[in-house]
Amino acid sequence: MRNADHGKRIDDSVGLQTDWRRPNYVWELPYGSLLPRRIKGLLAAGRCISCEAGDAWQVSRVIPNAALTGQIAGIAATLSVSASTTPDTLALTDVRKAVKSKGMLLHINEL
Repeated sequence: MRNADHGKRIDDSVGLQTDWRRPNYVWELPYGSLLPRRIKGLLAAGRCISCEAGDAWQVSRVIPNAALTGQIAGIAATLSVSASTTPDTLALTDVRKAVKSKGMLLHINEL
């Protein structure tokens, strides 16, 4: 997540994170922020996701948003085990379908 991306559509978004300090500040959560670059088969969640220092990091570290990333990581982990693959090779459409089935929003325009 990057600071300047609040309010913007992110191509690989798998959820929405809000800023408790500012009304109407919403970030789309990139699936890539949950995937470590050098370790296959691992997902990051909570304060461990990839974020730019500043607002994006501040937003991602609070409990509701950390829980969101944990839920999405859990969904992706389940899909990976079911498909006998690693999270980085999952089809984004499959992850999104599973996230949407839980009633979660993927993009800001769905608000």
